[in-house]
Amino acid sequence: MSETTVHVFGIVPGSIGEEIGYGYPFWHPKPVNGTDEEIIEWEDMNPKWGLREEIGELDEDEVVSFLNKDDRVWRNLEFYIREDGDVDRIKEIASHCKEFILIFDLGHEPGSVDYRSTEGALYAGEFISYYNPKR
Repeated sequence: MSETTVHVFGIVPGSIGEEIGYGYPFWHPKPVNGTDEEIIEWEDMNPKWGLREEIGELDEDEVVSFLNKDDRVWRNLEFYIREDGDVDRIKEIASHCKEFILIFDLGHEPGSVDYRSTEGALYAGEFISYYNPKR
């Protein structure tokens, strides 16, 4: 069985990354009793998911998001990251971030996701994980 890895992003404070629908999908409310045209328009704009638009094909089931509440964020990361020292590396890179997005690499097609920093998210790297959200 292959190891699960996780890609860690820190949301950049004061950036578009803090907007609703950037780090995790956001669905606008479906029109009640909408016309066919309104339903098609609703389908076209959903979900709003900025990070996915910037880096490539993601699946909601592969993404975990959480906020930094004091030092608990680092303990939360330790739940997901297996290797000693990796959380310290993330802390060095993204200590100013208050929200983190974890994307588990569960068999994406090669080249379908471009893991990199964006205007709204700082890419901290890929790490071996304890956790597999598909289990």
